[in-house]
Amino acid sequence: MQGFGFVDFAIDTHFDARGRLGRLVPAMTQMSTKLGVGIDEYACLYYKDGVASVMGRNGVFIVDTTYSLTTQSEYFHLKNVKMNYLTAGDSYNFKTKKLSTSKKVISPSISGFSDSNNILSDY
Repeated sequence: MQGFGFVDFAIDTHFDARGRLGRLVPAMTQMSTKLGVGIDEYACLYYKDGVASVMGRNGVFIVDTTYSLTTQSEYFHLKNVKMNYLTAGDSYNFKTKKLSTSKKVISPSISGFSDSNNILSDY
């Protein structure tokens, strides 16, 4: 999808409920797009002047593959994908790629890491 004058990005809806992370990241790679947006059901992303704010009950994933690395593999393999999950009141600046939140930020080093046997399933 064509971005708003300064950056291209891909958008997918009903994101978490339908397990679409396994679809968005490969699509971004095929489209040579570094930013992806996954909007959950009952969530809205309001965009103005390069800044997007989240409203609603669920949240929005912002996926950034700018610094990702591909490796030779029989299957699709991408390392160092940066992902943010924003909920109501959070915002993301697409120009600076910075997230704003008043909530405690949770990172993999705090929450731990888990792998999925089926990244195409719901979470």
